[in-house]
Amino acid sequence: DDILPKDFNASRTVAEAGDGDFSPLPPAWYDFTIEDASLERTKAGNGHYVALTLTCDGPTHHGRKVWDRLNIDNPNAKAQEIGLEQFSRLSVAAGFPDRPRNLHELIGQKVSAKLAIDK
Repeated sequence: DDILPKDFNASRTVAEAGDGDFSPLPPAWYDFTIEDASLERTKAGNGHYVALTLTCDGPTHHGRKVWDRLNIDNPNAKAQEIGLEQFSRLSVAAGFPDRPRNLHELIGQKVSAKLAIDK
């Protein structure tokens, strides 16, 4: 019983999927496109964060994905302060010096950002 499509080609599928490298990108400045931005409730249910998906446009690691969460409503005042500061910088970089009307406006925007790895 062959359940695979007749035109299935494993070599082509692997090539289209990318190199399969899931290691963290080295800390540096990168150009990104914001692919998704959504408001999510924290697991504890006592706050909210902006969940971001960004795609690297270069100068290296083109096509790689980066995910981030920015706390915007958090019982920990310092976490909320940091998250709002990060969201402010993202908004300005995306061309919204005051504030985006909604998160959907961020999708498709190009930004440059310095990537750091949290340990």
